[in-house]
Amino acid sequence: MQSIKTNYHTHHEFCGHAKGRAKDYIESAIKEGFSELGISDHAPSELHKHKFVRMPFSKFVEYISELKQAKIDYKDEITVHIGLETEFTEPDKAYYEYLLNHVDYMILGQHYVPWRNGKKPFKSGFNLNTKEQIIDYGNIVEKAIESGYYVAVAHPDVYMSGYDSFDETALKVADQIIKAAIKHDLPLEINAQGIRKGLIESKDGIHYRYPRKEFFKRAKELGATFMVGSDAHKPNHLNDDAFKKALEFADALDIKLIDKLKI
Repeated sequence: MQSIKTNYHTHHEFCGHAKGRAKDYIESAIKEGFSELGISDHAPSELHKHKFVRMPFSKFVEYISELKQAKIDYKDEITVHIGLETEFTEPDKAYYEYLLNHVDYMILGQHYVPWRNGKKPFKSGFNLNTKEQIIDYGNIVEKAIESGYYVAVAHPDVYMSGYDSFDETALKVADQIIKAAIKHDLPLEINAQGIRKGLIESKDGIHYRYPRKEFFKRAKELGATFMVGSDAHKPNHLNDDAFKKALEFADALDIKLIDKLKI
């Protein structure tokens, strides 16, 4: 099994659904022998204000201040990076530029797509169940990659969470995302949080909602770059069984993982 002692997909209690502050994750990473840790909580947004989904803007300055201090406090033990996980749904590029001015990096975590004919403006990426909806996901992720704002694509196959089979349309969406990532040299993340959610049964058999073997097998065939992300929502997630199973998932597909992002 490959040994990865870095993680760039780590959350913070400010998002409302994670446990622990920066120091808790950093100290867990040090205990596990990690050399680098990026904290990348869900970025605040005026479009997505759900209380238990992302940090509010009222916490953003504190978040940045806390991480800047952590970089100093732990500099002799581990390299700490200030990051964010963001959607690509904001209409104004000034929003992304504002965020980037305060952090070391951003990863793309696309959890929503515009909802056609829905009562709400966005539909959860975990519940896409039609061909049109997963095509919308592929289009928005491709545009996000092309924006130049991101250093990695988190859970790029999450569109398969609610879609019943890796059919021809699912493959076309995969190719769209993978080819865009290759063109712009962004690694695709094998996400351990999907493994924590357990196995399901669909038309394709028993598998994780994500990561999906079919997606990553195709990405390997096309020549993509790969990373593993813990998507840690608790300090003990950094090197837990799910993280190790994500490494085993990569090994089973003969996927070589990178261990450092270009930050």
